[in-house]
Order: sequence, then structure tokens, then C-alpha cells
Amino acid sequence: MIGLIQHTLLVLLEREGGTSLRERILADCGLPVDSRFAIHKDFADIECSALITAAAARMDIDEETLWGLYADYFLEEAHQLLPRFFEMAPTARDFLLRQPTIHCTFGAGLRDAEARSQVRDKFHITEDGDDLVVRYRSNLQLCKLYRALAERVLALYGETGEIQEEMCRHHGHEACVFRIRFHGHGCDIAVAHD
Repeated sequence: MIGLIQHTLLVLLEREGGTSLRERILADCGLPVDSRFAIHKDFADIECSALITAAAARMDIDEETLWGLYADYFLEEAHQLLPRFFEMAPTARDFLLRQPTIHCTFGAGLRDAEARSQVRDKFHITEDGDDLVVRYRSNLQLCKLYRALAERVLALYGETGEIQEEMCRHHGHEACVFRIRFHGHGCDIAVAHD
């Protein structure tokens, strides 16, 4: 797994609870308290899973709430670091349709061909009329993270919609499959025109 999730989670934890919270969570996972995760390098899935579990426990929140905080922070940071991705997408649908390409951009620097393939093959999106059908396959089964990000993208664009999970790896399916219906269009996100 590329270090993007771990890196962003640690920055979020430091923002929410200071250096001491980040260090306690790393220690809970048996990792050095000065651990850093480069967003373009590959790390063991088990480390990411341990960080997620420890963060939710230490913050005394459920995983869904943790992913909501994460999604808010991630999109705020992504907007500042990668404004072009947002500028190229005038609607939430356009942004979510491009999301696999954005995801692959972060994995492009991986040297191991199999690791790059896992990043590339994690998402597959098809269009079904106005709906998007997203097939997401992650060893860590982070479908709650995908849902939180998709919900926040809709809100960021001032749009409404419905995100329905039709299949889920947590229920024994081979992949998680989301259907995203777009109900209303708001206006372009303000910072897209800066």
C-alpha cells in the first residue's frame, strides 16, 4: 500500500491531538515514534491497518467517524497541493470519474511492478447512464474511507447524491461496488477559480 493514507492519517492526528497523540498511536502499533510514511512508497498493509485501529481507539471514535475526519482533511490538503485535479473537474461526477487516475498518480513512483499493478487495479469505474458504478478492491477493505471521500466530494462541489454500496468485501464479496447517483448540481467549488 502506498504511504498516502498513513502519511495523511499521521498529519491529521498531529493536527487533532498534537505530537503526543501521533507518537502514542505509533507506539501502540510497535512503530518508532518518529516514523514517517512517504506518499509515493510502498508499505506493509498490516502497518496501515494497525494505525487505523489504534487511531480510532486512542481518539475514542468509531472507524466511520475517523474516515470522515480523514476525508475532510485529505480533500482540504489535496485541494491545496493538487489544485489542477479540481480545476479539471467542473462537477463532483467529473472528479469522481477521474479518481482512479488521481490514485494511480500517487503510485506511479513505485519501483515494484506488482505494487504498481495493485494500485492501478484497485479502482474501476463505469458509467451507467448518469450513475457511476465504482468497483473498489482493497486488501484492507477500506470501503468506509471511499464512501466518506465520495460524500465529501459531493459536498465540496455543493451537490447532492446517493451513494449505495451494492457489494462489500466485509460481507464476503470479491470487491466493494458502489453506485453513485447525482441528484443536484451546486456551483463550482470556489477555489477552482483562484
